Amino acid sequence: MKTPNKPHALNPAVAVWFQFEPHCAGSVMRNVRRSSAFMIARDIKQMVQQELARNESFDSSHGIRRQNLHEFFVEPFSVRIDPDDTKLPPREIWVVLQEGRTPADGYVVVYDPTTQSCGVAEQVRGRDYTLVCHADSLATALSSM
Repeated sequence: MKTPNKPHALNPAVAVWFQFEPHCAGSVMRNVRRSSAFMIARDIKQMVQQELARNESFDSSHGIRRQNLHEFFVEPFSVRIDPDDTKLPPREIWVVLQEGRTPADGYVVVYDPTTQSCGVAEQVRGRDYTLVCHADSLATALSSM
């Protein structure tokens, strides 16, 4: 049985960005728990929606506020990140928010399904990024910008 999409309470534009197939949510979450290698943009949107549902406050010095947050979300896309910590090898993660019109214009907020955490990164070239700051939540990543 298909359940209706539930809009996001914060902003209608954010609700549109986060629409997904509710009847797939159970199987998606089982797959996410098993392996991050099979995540798709819809899964990432769901993870970010869960982060936003926490309603944590944040303070971004880059002009990103809860009222205009929807303007900075992008369709999640996978990039190669170097964690720059000498412990973890480069890996694939997802860009969920970008500060400028293109990833090269400023910082991006990323979601790492391997560690189930967020972070702030900057583009080095092409699909290669460097993690600037690790964060335990979306709000912390936004405050770190």
